[in-house]
Amino acid sequence: MGGGDLTIDGTGSAAGTGFGVHLDRGTAVSADEGAVEITGVAGGAGGGNIGITVEVGSSVTTTTGDISLTGTGGDDTSGRFNHGIAFHNGGGSITSTSGSITLVGDAGVGSSYSSGVVLA
Repeated sequence: MGGGDLTIDGTGSAAGTGFGVHLDRGTAVSADEGAVEITGVAGGAGGGNIGITVEVGSSVTTTTGDISLTGTGGDDTSGRFNHGIAFHNGGGSITSTSGSITLVGDAGVGSSYSSGVVLA
């Protein structure tokens, strides 16, 4: 299998809860010998609008490349928990054998409890 970079970009829906990118339970993202870049911008109304969610049992892996996750929380001022990146229920795994791992989370403008990166 050859190497190559993998890029995932997502923007959440403007209605309801809007995740930019949701790595649900059991999701595996792998680039073998390339870089992985995931960018998520939350949408939605109210709270719980998260740029990137990483659920328990999901994984992001590469052997020789870098991994970068960049998430921006929702911008509804009446909502809460508008996180940039959230690892839910123990989160998943992010692994690079020889590359760097970078997490950049920008909290949304919710009324309270909005964080850049949440490890819960």
